[in-house]
Amino acid sequence: MRKTTALLLFVLASTLSAQLAPGPTPPLPPARSSLHFADITGDGRDDIVYDNKLYVNTGSAGFESPGPFVVAEPIADVFDINGDGVPEFLTRSESLQIPGASAPPAVQFHVFARNAAMQYKQIAAFPVGKIAYIADLDSDGRDDVVLANTEFEGVIDTGTRVDFLVSRGDGTFDEKGTLFAPSFYNVDFVRHYHLAAGDLNRDGHTDLVLRGLDQLGILLGKGDGTFAAPITRYLPRELGTVSPQLADVDGDGNLDFIFTAKDIIRVLLGDGRGHFTRESSASTNPRLAERVNAPKNLVVGQFTGKNAVEIAGGTHDGDLVVFAWRGNKLAEAGRVVTGLPGLMLTGADLHGDGTTDLFAEATASPVYIPGQFYFGRAAAVAAQTSLPATGARRRSVRGPGASVAEQRYKVVFGSECAAQQATNWRLERDGIFGVPVEGTAEAVFIGDSMYVRSGRYDYGVLARSGNEYTGQMYLSSCGGLSVRVVATPE
Repeated sequence: MRKTTALLLFVLASTLSAQLAPGPTPPLPPARSSLHFADITGDGRDDIVYDNKLYVNTGSAGFESPGPFVVAEPIADVFDINGDGVPEFLTRSESLQIPGASAPPAVQFHVFARNAAMQYKQIAAFPVGKIAYIADLDSDGRDDVVLANTEFEGVIDTGTRVDFLVSRGDGTFDEKGTLFAPSFYNVDFVRHYHLAAGDLNRDGHTDLVLRGLDQLGILLGKGDGTFAAPITRYLPRELGTVSPQLADVDGDGNLDFIFTAKDIIRVLLGDGRGHFTRESSASTNPRLAERVNAPKNLVVGQFTGKNAVEIAGGTHDGDLVVFAWRGNKLAEAGRVVTGLPGLMLTGADLHGDGTTDLFAEATASPVYIPGQFYFGRAAAVAAQTSLPATGARRRSVRGPGASVAEQRYKVVFGSECAAQQATNWRLERDGIFGVPVEGTAEAVFIGDSMYVRSGRYDYGVLARSGNEYTGQMYLSSCGGLSVRVVATPE
């Protein structure tokens, strides 16, 4: 089943304002409810499910008056657990917070499927989880579920338990295993803000990327719904945690990792072996002095037919901004002023023509503002109406997680911290990441900066100076002093 929350297809005309033409305002009630697109009627056009009502797509840029659509719980996502093209719904219910309890309220997920009487009934329930992510984990054409739940010891967040549930196709699921992963950042987000799925090492199996609080977890799939132990890398939260996705942004056949923070769209370029070798970023508003013009989410697709993949995001002020790979970096490709503050984007094929349209909602207004459609123009289709291929399937030459050594660095401390000077830190570059060879330090290289950390409390940002990186680092072992640090190539 084509998933409207996954990679999205856009084929549009000349200028962006013409390509994303505003459409009619849908007849949605003033409710703060999740909007979902799904082909409920089976006519090849996506319908709207909103506030427990069904708006049937008429195929003429409009929708019929809402009819009843009874699913007893809030809908979290749309998926296809048996591969028949008929959508099922994943719902999410949350228990009340118990006064005085240290842990957050429990979340329960249920599956609702359509029966012969065209009614949706609950057919399955999942173990308690906090986040549910939909992906075909075993490549059998049926959607499976990844459940993530934060573990607590008292009030301390100790990490995230991840369960892999593989669909049998009959409404039941096999529990394929559990692993313990780095803690997610802001676990109350429900829809796909912390996991991304795709084939990172081009072996034909689904892999996962988990975006943690200050870490990236890479889980390479085995093809049967199970995964190898996570490869963890340091990636500080200030670089971005929102809306992680995988797509081939630079057109080299390898999946890249996309995410955002504040007004920065960031891409980590993949090498087809499960590693990320370079980073590129762009701002939704480069003239803004304070970085607050943040996209609420990102939509990945194809707008012009000239770029393999393009990225759309909405600013707090209501601009719809599109980015594409130009030359050897991410760059702005167009902008539309919508007037919808706190823009949240959702994509769907409303015309059944292979292109995807956008629905834009205002999330930062104190009063309800009706959402607005922006229609893609199928008339200007150049040729490509499907996702660009990720290259021929092949087994990775290296073993999973094999190091891509580029350079080793020795970390030397200034005289402010005599206690630390006897400690040896050595890092080896694995693409953009620095992994420890000696000692406990780890790092990530972003532009001309080296973000370095040791343990939970020691951290700093070093700037490139020739072949070295120099700067200040907070060290708890030195009484909380900020110590001059030099990272020298070996």
